[in-house]
Amino acid sequence: MALLTPNFLIVFSFVNKDQIFSKSLQFLTKFGSLYDEFKLDKGFLSCQFYLFYSIRRLIYMFSQVYLNNLLYLQGALNILFSLMMLFYILWFLPFKDKSSMSSVIIGETSTTIVIILSYIYLFDISIELKRNLELSLIFTIITCISLQLLISFYTFFKGILVLWTKLEKARAMEFVDNAKRTIPELSDDPAQEVQPKDETPNKDSNLITPKN
Repeated sequence: MALLTPNFLIVFSFVNKDQIFSKSLQFLTKFGSLYDEFKLDKGFLSCQFYLFYSIRRLIYMFSQVYLNNLLYLQGALNILFSLMMLFYILWFLPFKDKSSMSSVIIGETSTTIVIILSYIYLFDISIELKRNLELSLIFTIITCISLQLLISFYTFFKGILVLWTKLEKARAMEFVDNAKRTIPELSDDPAQEVQPKDETPNKDSNLITPKN
């Protein structure tokens, strides 16, 4: 199934690219979760984040399972596809949401740095250099986790603020509607407006009705 995912994504996207870029409502209702979050401003590849993401993970799994006896090749493949993924992200900047875009950049950059630093361990290096590499790895991982947590908190509170604003707006609209129903003068419906009373005296009221 994992091997079929990239093939499905590229074929499905190519067949439906007109609907993707025209933002067909019927299409996005069914498959919007795959494309709606992307800006689609740099051609067909700008909506293929999940394609490259799947390929990179497949290569990583393959190297970890089948290349354990070829550590240099294993590490080189991991570095190569990590750099390709990072280049794709930095070139296309595919996500609309800035928080999501920042999170992806931080995650892929940290992953690439960790893989490169780990690859250096394969060579004959001094103990001091190994210690520096360990400190660099720890610093990179902790920094990545901290930044990701900050972005998560920011996104959470931003969502709460948006929700609160919508609730306040709904309450304000409900208050205005109730006021219009209670005080007809505030209504936009002319039929509900109070008609002014005609205070002009009736001339016929001053006439004395003759008695029979």
